[in-house]
Amino acid sequence: MTEAFSRPPITEAAARRRAFFGGWAAIALFMALQTTANALSDLRDFPRLDPREPFVWEYTSGLMVIVLVPLLGWLLRVAPPQPGRWLRFALVHIAGSVAFSALHVAGFVLLRKGLYALAGTRYGGADLLYEYRKDVVAYVGFVLILAVADWAGRLWASNHAPVDGPRLYHLRDGARVIRVPMTEIVAVTSARNYVEFHLAGGKTPLVRETLAKVEADLAAAGFLRTHRSWLVNPAHVRAVTPAAAGDFRLELDGGLTVPLSRRFPQALESLRTPGEPLVPPVVPLA
Repeated sequence: MTEAFSRPPITEAAARRRAFFGGWAAIALFMALQTTANALSDLRDFPRLDPREPFVWEYTSGLMVIVLVPLLGWLLRVAPPQPGRWLRFALVHIAGSVAFSALHVAGFVLLRKGLYALAGTRYGGADLLYEYRKDVVAYVGFVLILAVADWAGRLWASNHAPVDGPRLYHLRDGARVIRVPMTEIVAVTSARNYVEFHLAGGKTPLVRETLAKVEADLAAAGFLRTHRSWLVNPAHVRAVTPAAAGDFRLELDGGLTVPLSRRFPQALESLRTPGEPLVPPVVPLA
């Protein structure tokens, strides 16, 4: 997975952290309102109940959900929703929903037993299957809230990127992130379900992503689609040479040769136009 240029990682991490806490707060507020409404509804429907019991039931359940939100955030980082990785996403979150429900039930049962003991009575237990049916729905909703919050945090960080200093492009492969100044990206080519980045200095990291996604990320920086399988940084183009059948070849820094198809006339026109503003000069990777 790749991410467009953004603030430095510390700033982006801070934005995502704030977004997570915002999602956590939203879930906590929702649980406070829902559990209170449920307790009041139980009192109305079952007037013979001890008026304390519905609040004990609901608030212990809601408290455990709030406590377990960081677990959901961690599972979402382990298996985020990514194209091409839906099986991993499904398996991790199915297992995660079981763990979430088990911890949720164990936690509120212990809390209720303790509170009932303080009142001089006993709490029986919980129906695990019944609780899981409810918890899996809650799990999906809460993971969705956290995923949207994380997306909003990353979007905010991207939109507030500093204008001074080199803009960075993040190549994300699972938990590993490669921070690359965009001036050092020479070209990008598709390789089946991956894209290969050709960087100044000769490095060629391979990332699971589509070329169309990378093209959309880098279009604002002046990168050009020259072929169905190639994306080029025009600042690294050193020569445009005619080839067969009306096509061209591009000679890039580092000796790389890239096709320029006649099906991409805008790229050819841009490269042929004198004085065309391109990406700033290259500073090779250390």
